[in-house]
Amino acid sequence: MAAKPVQRYVTQQVKALGGWDALVDRIASGETVADLSRLILRAPGGPCISRNFLSMLLHADPIRSARIKQAHLDGAAAMVDDALHIVDSTLPDRDSVNKAKVRADLRVKVAGLKDREAWGEKPMQLTVNQFSHADYHLDALRHRMVEASAPLAVALGQTGQLALMPSSMPSSSPESVEGAVPQACETEATVVATPPCSDGGGVS
Repeated sequence: MAAKPVQRYVTQQVKALGGWDALVDRIASGETVADLSRLILRAPGGPCISRNFLSMLLHADPIRSARIKQAHLDGAAAMVDDALHIVDSTLPDRDSVNKAKVRADLRVKVAGLKDREAWGEKPMQLTVNQFSHADYHLDALRHRMVEASAPLAVALGQTGQLALMPSSMPSSSPESVEGAVPQACETEATVVATPPCSDGGGVS
């Protein structure tokens, strides 16, 4: 119930400022809702109303609420224009230039928050190379080929098939088999035939 007297007093002050339409026009000109709330008091001699309270009153009417949303977009462009004016009209000394830069940068940043599409920072576009599953398999195969042993790499790269192992080779010499890899292991055992005993007995 206490909000009703405050709202009535606020409405009287809004009328004195030109009405709700005048506030919408001021927002479209670059003023913020917080700026306008500092012009309106809660009570005679009292503090200013909050920004949220004024925003609630502005959006209480659906038609006016739609106008407020468009006014924020127009206000973003007005803030950028104001930033240009601040930079162009500053004095050519270091302190003035630094102060003007801070004021202009802040207005451009707020404009980007009001209208992200027009004045907001654009996200970085990352280019991602697209690979198929076959590409990944081929790449993995290449790495495995490099890491393979030398005889296996030669067999895969030159003949396209695994080299025949000595145990599976025919009795002919290794040179007679095309593409075969000769066995060079020193641990090969030579089978020696055992002559029969002279007395005809078995092996003890």
